[in-house]
Amino acid sequence: MLPAYTNLGVTAGKAGGSLTLSLASAPQTFFYYGAIDSAIQNLANQMFDGLIEYNLANYQIEPALATRWSITDSRIYTFDLRRDVRWHDGRPFTADDVVFTYTQIVANPEARGGDAANFEGVKIEKLGDFRVRFTLPKPAPAFIHYMRLPIMPKHKLLPFSQEGGKPRAEINNAWPTNVNPEEVVGTGPFRLRSYTAGQQVTLVKNPNYWKRDAAGNPLPYLDQLQYLIITDSQARVAQFLAGNIGQINITGAEFPDLKRRETQGAPVPGGAVPRAVRLAPATSASTTTPRTPSWRTYSKTATSAVRYSSPSTASASSRTYTTVWPSGPAMGWPRFPSGTTRKWPVCKAGST
Repeated sequence: MLPAYTNLGVTAGKAGGSLTLSLASAPQTFFYYGAIDSAIQNLANQMFDGLIEYNLANYQIEPALATRWSITDSRIYTFDLRRDVRWHDGRPFTADDVVFTYTQIVANPEARGGDAANFEGVKIEKLGDFRVRFTLPKPAPAFIHYMRLPIMPKHKLLPFSQEGGKPRAEINNAWPTNVNPEEVVGTGPFRLRSYTAGQQVTLVKNPNYWKRDAAGNPLPYLDQLQYLIITDSQARVAQFLAGNIGQINITGAEFPDLKRRETQGAPVPGGAVPRAVRLAPATSASTTTPRTPSWRTYSKTATSAVRYSSPSTASASSRTYTTVWPSGPAMGWPRFPSGTTRKWPVCKAGST
């Protein structure tokens, strides 16, 4: 169940429609762990899920693919998994996928986007079809945050893995950009429909997505997300102002001009420039080695929300532009400017 997020100004959306967004670069791969690449990070936000996620209203940790978990002796993490989740191709999601993701990919020292150093000595076990356990060699308070990493489908990626008889580095060759889109399956609200090299990526609605909104309506609302690849930031702003893309991320250098347009009454899609704006990447509050940061956004209106207030909760009827903080590890850990005080999410056991 998606939180209502009424304190963020989010209102219920209507089913249907398409939203056009932009990518600052072409994806190097469609395999999240195959490259440290901002484009695939943005796309993966829509196509995959982790075991946990953040509540954007209070930044507490909440269940995602896991329904609940327990922490014993500060180093044994046991997760119960959802039983109603299917991959985009209809195959059931199980504990095998979780164990495979962490043992064969995340903890693989040859995976370009993995994190083997932080999983050294971690024992990962399947306790049943819908239960997994992580046993750490010593307590690590930030470990729970790694459970936001996207879970991958074992049945699709086994042939690229060491478990499947290949060298460890072979995992990086999974899902190149010329792959058949049907091969790229996740559990997220959208799935890959097509890619026109260097021009655009199209994602379409996952009709069997497991999440619902606060009123119990199925998500996502949108039928399609289209990403135009626009490498020049000025060109992105121009396309936004022309109404050709529905939402953009802005830099500090671009903010004054857009704010001036607003105050002078010039037409701005979606209305006013947001009041609370994070203008630049800064030092991470995490002790974890960060991935290359890339801007994530959320909107103060449900009409243009994208994943972390989720295109699950977006409709296609209006436009806006916002900038918040850049993401770090695990697809969007928040970072905050130097001197800003912000508590990390509360690590409490989750429930459905």
